[in-house]
Amino acid sequence: MSEAIDAVRQMFQAFATGKIADAQEYIHPEYINPATLERSEKRGPENFTDSIDWLRNVLFRTSLRGNSLPRGRGVRHRTPGDERAAHR
Repeated sequence: MSEAIDAVRQMFQAFATGKIADAQEYIHPEYINPATLERSEKRGPENFTDSIDWLRNVLFRTSLRGNSLPRGRGVRHRTPGDERAAHR
């Protein structure tokens, strides 16, 4: 059982760090991420590393997008009669 636990720990570490060069050492050749079925036929370490790359890319871009506006320059929703919001 410790081999399985070690593999899961390595998978979590890959998600956290993006280090995937050694994925073939702990990912089964028939591994599949069900979320990739619509866009890929890859299996095993290649499927796992593609998933890591995709997820980290999405999260990184999202965090940059969320912090890209200077403070105080975000979108403000106006309500009727809110004169201050119209002049910002």
